[in-house]
Amino acid sequence: MKALDLEGSTVGAPNERPRPVSVECKKYSTVGGQAEGYREFLAVAYANTAHVIDTMGGDAEREFLWVTYHPFSQTRWKELLTVAHLRECIEEYDTLLDGKPIDDDLLATVGQRIGVMVVGQRQVDLRLTKDEAGLALHHLRKAGYRA
Repeated sequence: MKALDLEGSTVGAPNERPRPVSVECKKYSTVGGQAEGYREFLAVAYANTAHVIDTMGGDAEREFLWVTYHPFSQTRWKELLTVAHLRECIEEYDTLLDGKPIDDDLLATVGQRIGVMVVGQRQVDLRLTKDEAGLALHHLRKAGYRA
């Protein structure tokens, strides 16, 4: 299966387990290939989830996040997180499924796990340093949060 840019896990509250998360990041400064890349990302998210279920016997409940530095597909923005759009993209990249049919229930589940984030330079400038993030994680773990 196709690897994405970043793999990790969420920080879970004391009574919940962390969930795996995969992130694809596109640092464009103008309109470019984000729309096509996003379509492939959606198909990869579904195909990876289906593959894990088939090979591991269960759903890892992985979250998928698309991060870009420039807006894309603005005339279709409301459609980007719909199940119909997800299906379109999977059908376009159907070779990722190795001939297996699309499962409507899994389609809806994966659709709920997709996120899109447009990041501005100001947000990047305000991020925690590696040391600050480590300190925050240390205190979260001390308080019972799991990562």
